[in-house]
Amino acid sequence: MDPIGLGLAAFATVDLCMKYGQRLRAFYNDYKHREDEIHGMMLAVESSFLKTEWQLQTVRKIWNSLDQRLQDHFANLLQHLENKLQNAVSKLEKFLETDARDSSTTTAGVHSHKSSGIKLRYVFCKDSMRKTIEDLKRWQEEFDPSWYLMTLIANPVIDRGLQDMQDTHDSPTHQLQKIRNTLSKTSPSTSTSERPTIFLDPRSLGNERYSISPSSQAILTSYSSNNTQVIIDTVSYSPDTETELAVSHVRDLARVLAANDPSTSGLLTCQGVIKRPARRSSTTPSWSPTPSLSFDFVFEVPTCLHTPKLLRDLLVSRVPHPLDERFDLAKSLARSIMFVHTSGFVHKNVRPDTIIVFNSGTLSLGKPYLIGFERFRPLASGTNRQGDTLWERNLYRHPRRQGVCPEDYYKMQHDIYSLGICLLEIGLWTSFVIPDDFGFQPGPALSINQALSMKDKVKAAFDIKRQLTDMALTALPLSMGTRYANLVVACLTCLDPDETNRFGKKEDLQDEDGVVVGIQYIEKVVT
Repeated sequence: MDPIGLGLAAFATVDLCMKYGQRLRAFYNDYKHREDEIHGMMLAVESSFLKTEWQLQTVRKIWNSLDQRLQDHFANLLQHLENKLQNAVSKLEKFLETDARDSSTTTAGVHSHKSSGIKLRYVFCKDSMRKTIEDLKRWQEEFDPSWYLMTLIANPVIDRGLQDMQDTHDSPTHQLQKIRNTLSKTSPSTSTSERPTIFLDPRSLGNERYSISPSSQAILTSYSSNNTQVIIDTVSYSPDTETELAVSHVRDLARVLAANDPSTSGLLTCQGVIKRPARRSSTTPSWSPTPSLSFDFVFEVPTCLHTPKLLRDLLVSRVPHPLDERFDLAKSLARSIMFVHTSGFVHKNVRPDTIIVFNSGTLSLGKPYLIGFERFRPLASGTNRQGDTLWERNLYRHPRRQGVCPEDYYKMQHDIYSLGICLLEIGLWTSFVIPDDFGFQPGPALSINQALSMKDKVKAAFDIKRQLTDMALTALPLSMGTRYANLVVACLTCLDPDETNRFGKKEDLQDEDGVVVGIQYIEKVVT
């Protein structure tokens, strides 16, 4: 479809979605005072529709500023929402038509018929509301990653459109604009010097501190001002790093993470950052120079969560958990990677040792959150192509990103490859790395000792990649199903130069803002 036709179709779809939503809300509203259960469900419907309407109106306003491929992607999502709402309205109208016909044939003196009709309407209303809430929730899960893709597009027209659409500080439009302002070198509303500082006083942290795991430098402590539980995640820089550059990167990441919603992003909210004197952590290799700069990110632990554990420790223990919870764990991690990228950063350290899983009280497995930002950098910033020779870390890196001096510059797909390894471990529910008294050993599912002893490290790395891909193709469908296996293979092949790359041809994935890779990631992995 040509751009003009696509735009007109999208606008018509938005209008229909708004119309169908208003029709459903009007029907539900007639019953919200009848029962507490229906009243509570009505509040959930109103909340979902309010967010959805803001996003639909915003997309319509900035439509002409969006990349053609993003327009196509949004058009498909909008059509999906229209189909869901249209189906709900069709069922509603059919029910009302049948109910009216039955009422007209019922004599006024038959009280039991009236009572039965009222009960039937209540039952239909509850069932319809439950289905609407679930449909909106699932659509939001599909739409939100695409919504945040707009943070990558450097276009002042989008900024003006978002500014025009802002109403409340908790609206999705306000949250999106807040992130864009943070990433922009010149915020349209507030200069950098006028913003409140993100740096905290070291004395604000509690004295009692607990290590999450021997294989992690993450610390659990409290924030003294309100006694909130927090996770301390340390980022260290090498001596040759420019102080001003490091402070700028840390400040911008902290501000982005301060604006995020943990329930949708899979990332903890950042309370601020503490600048520390240089020190060597327990996980710093003995051969590594002492870092000249060190920053502690202070992440708030949501009040409903407790007892954090590393995903690594859960995989090593192999305690079984329900299959649907492992699927949810994988989905949440995929969304967290998407949020990091749409916020303008690459993580560079995605592995089970940088994923914390909290006990939620309702789930046997718990809720995961990505931390371990020790190697992060802004997506648009240059890379110094520094690495290390630790096999237990290189295992999660693409073959061309391994070793002391990696061949390739780091980009979004390298994080996606790392995620693929993690998803493979979650699917097989086993750890590829086993900590012991002497360091780390390959897990029982891996046969890589011969590859690790090879002199040609690049060849060895590609041999291990082939083994991992074969495991995803053969073993994973039996434990998690074909669809899950396919998304893991898509992650592991996202940098392949040939037809095995399920994201597409290399030349088709190159664009100025990284939106194309984001769309492929959403369609092939996140949803």
